[in-house]
Amino acid sequence: MSALWITIFVLQAVVSLLFLGAGWRQRQASSNDRDCLNTDFYHQRLRELEEDEAQGVIGERATMVSELQQTLLNDVPPAEAARSRASSRLVLLPGVLLLVAASLGMYLKSGGLTQVASWIAVQQEYPSLRARDGSAGEAADHGGAGASAARLR
Repeated sequence: MSALWITIFVLQAVVSLLFLGAGWRQRQASSNDRDCLNTDFYHQRLRELEEDEAQGVIGERATMVSELQQTLLNDVPPAEAARSRASSRLVLLPGVLLLVAASLGMYLKSGGLTQVASWIAVQQEYPSLRARDGSAGEAADHGGAGASAARLR
């Protein structure tokens, strides 16, 4: 039975690590991806402004560049928002606890724990039951034919 509990514990640990890892990785990837996309978009827009100025389409390039820089700065999250994200990862902890509680609860409800415990008890008592049955068989053999006939009646 201890092998069963060790297996359950290992599986719960693996699932919890996967759950927490996915939450951490997603948050890091989304902030880094957004910053990279914003930087790429900014440089692309600067190149477009240079091309438009070369073609004579726009007149005030300096104003447009400053507006583009301002929109890039507005999209960068402040330092306080970055700190609040780190604390919001603690929201994953109740999810892990709920996952563990639900899976163990489902096992205890429908996993047949009482049947497994009864089976283990019978396995532990089996040698004594076999010895008792064996001693009854030996007494019958020593009693002879009369004892066997008496038992049949």
